[in-house]
Amino acid sequence: MKDSVNPRQSRSAADSATARPTKRARGRARDPRSQDRQESFFIPAVSAALNPELIPSILSRNRHEIGVHGWIHEHLGVLNNEVEEPDLLNQSIAALTKAIGKRPVSYRAPSWAMSRFTMTQVREAGFLYDSSLMASDDAYEVTIDGQPSGVIELPIERILDDAPFSDHLRTPRQTICRDRIGHNKPQFRVVRPGQGRAASEGS
Repeated sequence: MKDSVNPRQSRSAADSATARPTKRARGRARDPRSQDRQESFFIPAVSAALNPELIPSILSRNRHEIGVHGWIHEHLGVLNNEVEEPDLLNQSIAALTKAIGKRPVSYRAPSWAMSRFTMTQVREAGFLYDSSLMASDDAYEVTIDGQPSGVIELPIERILDDAPFSDHLRTPRQTICRDRIGHNKPQFRVVRPGQGRAASEGS
């Protein structure tokens, strides 16, 4: 695992059916503001297959990491199948290994959704770390059935996540923007101090 990988600097490519998220991923990889930092890009395998230029574009910067983000952004909690889930995971690992030239060492569950089988499969697949769980916390070792798993969790922080603003890909944009902006007003005030009331106040 790269020491500089930071869960607050990691990104997920969105659903494979759209070109827009791949443009965003390429744009972030080329962003001059990112020149001095390493980032992890979690990409569904089908996204990489449909956009073969995506991974080479990211890796051309010689500092970013590619992590596994499912086969086609499947919802593992809905799938909930002990046989099909590892098949999709193994397909994803094989596809990204071929695209990257080496086996990925990190995993983020699509939509951050897990079944009761997921974390055991992450461990058995040999990933060094997972970045699927939400927390305002530092890295920690995941336990499975109360036992250390050997998998390090780099938790995600909702306040720093931009995925809610991509929800219009599945839901009418006006509804999402209105609901999300209203929901996240306090966080915006943290990010932009001096704009409106204190972050601890209600909307």
